[in-house]
Amino acid sequence: TCALPIYIASGAVIGHATSLEAPAIAWLRAFAAERDGFLQVECGPRTLRAAIDPFGPGESDLVRALKARFDPRGTLNPGRWMEGV
Repeated sequence: TCALPIYIASGAVIGHATSLEAPAIAWLRAFAAERDGFLQVECGPRTLRAAIDPFGPGESDLVRALKARFDPRGTLNPGRWMEGV
């Protein structure tokens, strides 16, 4: 079973969840963003990852830019770190 860390403001983990659905993740992301924090899904079933962006707003663009810069041919762990990258 994987745990979902919730990071807010200082980057300290304030909680873990073993099962969350997309609406709860959206609510927690909004809660964290209001406090200058974020929520990132480190692990979860494929169905959850298909329903939500594990990295959240803004982070996906950064991840894609880093991947394009350091692995332009997409040879390192294709599809394992982030769907579609």
